Amino acid sequence: MTRFHLSVSALALGLALCAPAAASAQTAPPAQPPSVVPVAGALVAAKEDAATTELAKKVFESIQRGKPDRSLFSDAMNKSLSDEMLARGVKELGQLDPPEWSYLGQSAGDAPRHVYRLKFKQFALILQARLEAGKIDTYAISPDKGKQ
Repeated sequence: MTRFHLSVSALALGLALCAPAAASAQTAPPAQPPSVVPVAGALVAAKEDAATTELAKKVFESIQRGKPDRSLFSDAMNKSLSDEMLARGVKELGQLDPPEWSYLGQSAGDAPRHVYRLKFKQFALILQARLEAGKIDTYAISPDKGKQ
């Protein structure tokens, strides 16, 4: 099942990835983390999957640059991901500096996702990603409610 939440101000990439309209380089980053739909689940220790990490970063970077790359998503993900959602993501993420990435582990459940903390100057986000046949099938972003 494909899930995509992103609503950085509505960054609910639990999956609602949002974006086109890139923010101007002169737009100041938000002082508060975006409002996001939280993605629940316990973490289990797991080795970082290099392929998932690489694609998760490519997706994030493409959104920040204002050019989301749909070729990185599975067919199911692309069907559930509207242009409006991507546009919101570009608008929200495009104004942020590149984050510092940390691998946290893997979510428990039937469709486990690899979980990362993305640390920015003002706040941190949690990103969850899962691959299906070499493509991103789940991409969820939520606020990090833990220590910054």
